[in-house]
Amino acid sequence: MLTSMGIDPICGIIDNMKETENMITVYEEHIKNLEKENRSLKMQVDFLKEQLAYKTFGKPNLDEKSWWNSTTS
Repeated sequence: MLTSMGIDPICGIIDNMKETENMITVYEEHIKNLEKENRSLKMQVDFLKEQLAYKTFGKPNLDEKSWWNSTTS
């Protein structure tokens, strides 16, 4: 009788909503971790670019600092 009144389908919908909310939470946490990893990787790339510039052009003089920044950006 409850099924004919629509009670069971409502429970199923509520369960699906809870499951969806849990999935969203998991994905949000995963996105935060990926963003953190992305920031770290960008910092590593910047560091390696700077090291490559040192290796290629040598350590800059203070007078050449503006030129140095333009070559490493």
